[in-house]
Amino acid sequence: MAATYYYFLLALSLLTLYGAAVYRFYQLNNAGVWLTVALTAVTFIVLKKVNKVKESEGNITGQQRLINQYKNTLPRGFALRRLLATGYWLLVTVNFFILWQSATSESIISPWQAVPWYFWLTFIISTVLLIMIVLKNSLPNFSYWLLVTGYWLLCFSVAIIIFKVGFGFDPFIHQATEKLISAAGAVYPKPWYYLGQYALVVILHKLTFIPIVLLDKLLVPLLAALALPYALYHAARTMFPNERISRLISLLVLIFPFTAFIATTPQNLANLFLLLIILLSLIKTQQNEILITRYSLLVTLAFAALLTHPIAGIPAVLFVALIIGTKFFKNKLLVAGYWLLVTLLSVVSLPLAFYLNNKNNLIINAASDATAKINRQLPQLFFSGTENFLLNFVYLYGFNIVVIIITFIIVGIIINIKRAKKITGCWLPASPAGGLAAGYSPHLLMSFSLLLSYFITRNISFSYLINYERSNFSGRILIIAAYFALPFIIIALAKLIEMILRQERMVKYLFFCFLAGWLACSLYFSYPRLDDYYNSRSFSASQADIDAVRWVNQDAGNGNYIVLANQQVSAAALREFGFKKYFDTPSGKIFYYPIPTGEKLYQYYLSMVNVKADKKTALAAADLAGADTAYFVINNYWFAFDKILAEAAIGADAAQNIDEGKIFVFKYKK
Repeated sequence: MAATYYYFLLALSLLTLYGAAVYRFYQLNNAGVWLTVALTAVTFIVLKKVNKVKESEGNITGQQRLINQYKNTLPRGFALRRLLATGYWLLVTVNFFILWQSATSESIISPWQAVPWYFWLTFIISTVLLIMIVLKNSLPNFSYWLLVTGYWLLCFSVAIIIFKVGFGFDPFIHQATEKLISAAGAVYPKPWYYLGQYALVVILHKLTFIPIVLLDKLLVPLLAALALPYALYHAARTMFPNERISRLISLLVLIFPFTAFIATTPQNLANLFLLLIILLSLIKTQQNEILITRYSLLVTLAFAALLTHPIAGIPAVLFVALIIGTKFFKNKLLVAGYWLLVTLLSVVSLPLAFYLNNKNNLIINAASDATAKINRQLPQLFFSGTENFLLNFVYLYGFNIVVIIITFIIVGIIINIKRAKKITGCWLPASPAGGLAAGYSPHLLMSFSLLLSYFITRNISFSYLINYERSNFSGRILIIAAYFALPFIIIALAKLIEMILRQERMVKYLFFCFLAGWLACSLYFSYPRLDDYYNSRSFSASQADIDAVRWVNQDAGNGNYIVLANQQVSAAALREFGFKKYFDTPSGKIFYYPIPTGEKLYQYYLSMVNVKADKKTALAAADLAGADTAYFVINNYWFAFDKILAEAAIGADAAQNIDEGKIFVFKYKK
């Protein structure tokens, strides 16, 4: 199973890497796709022949011993195991069915608005059953991975199922781009980033004929569910000899929110590649062939991440360079100098990339704005207590998640230092289990370097972005810094599980029931929320949005027009018509819908909804683009909708009611 897993990841990373390169220097027409497949196949065959990957003797023995144990105990415990597994699969199926029945094409903020309360009951019970199955420790590996992969996929697929039209905003842009690449072979100008996702989706579409939108939606959630639990288990198995603890870690790590894997974006795909690199670097092997295979895999994953998104890709390349250099450099002075060089690059590379990008971008190079500074606030312990018991429990966890993660990291570092000191007499956090890198020092070094990089980036002005998006880039660096601390989170989590397993049966099961509730809280917090504590604010794209953009497209025909609308209406336009119309202006190209939110057309939309919705403002937006007609689209969930509606009607040349008042469209002509 290990060989199949590594070969799958190797083929995937090679396809991403070569596809991105072929697209950047040529295009992804039919010839480009087959060239990519040929390069992937040749490289894969060469690496397979050189490496000769096979299961290590110890792994085969351990797995066979577990299978034999399963066979030997079959008569005595078979009924209970069958009951637990059947009950688990039944509940997981019910959970998927509940989500499917709750799917909606309405504009909602949170998927939990559409999901009934009994979903949580069946989810928690299925979680408890899965924990019980692991505690029995009687299933062979393959059967266990089917169970845990189904659980991870359930957690990651809520948004895909609930939001019929689509989830978020960025995926609509990427899907429209992928459609255009598939049809035309390329989109110009070609950037150096996003290429990995675009290439992978387009190539898979051309090879399998699965629709691009479906492939794009499933890519990250499905890959994460297939790849991460297995890598987590083997990383934990290297660090700890206990089978049950390792299996529980591959499940209970989901107590930490997993927002990065519920939707497909280049950043999320690159984050997935980076996490796989971090986990694979922890796995110990004494077989040279597998060792070489893993180095090959780490290198291809790192460059695949780099060509998908640089915020995850640059740290991935530097980290792989660090552990490979550490492995092959023998001189201690040379190793120390090499570590210092990589550390400095890790600290400055991302802030420097942001700075250079700002200098070369006309919009980004706008005048500095004092409001672009991010408020600095240390994590605080929060005690909820103003709502009902369940909501208070959920937010006692959710509002303190940063404190919880920091606590796990610090505890893990302390435990590892004590282990290293006890075994080697040295305080350095080196792992007695080994691995590709010399202990976990490279992980700690990268985490600390990126933490410094985060603080530097927070001082870079992102005034070209709308206010609520300005902390996004620095926040992503902080998340990646936490990823590199994953070994210490695993150590602390393993210690917690070990302490629970020592307790009496009743106490033990009470603790695991509590952790099942914690997993439900993590699921709740991994998606947008709308409750008495928090409002995520961003509505989903709806069928009414699609009907509105179709009406505008039909009414305008081939006319010269722009549309003032919110993000989700713009997303619906991308979904239906792609990149249909651009205007050339002295300050650059302007899309006929407001994309992104930080550009000038969206500022006119904000003036219409926040100041006054009048014909003068709408035509000023048309003048900006050189159009002769402006459409103004207003959704009924917008604040002060009635006031905006009354103002917009004055001077409008036409008005259209969409889906019984869910949206109104106003037309202004010069």
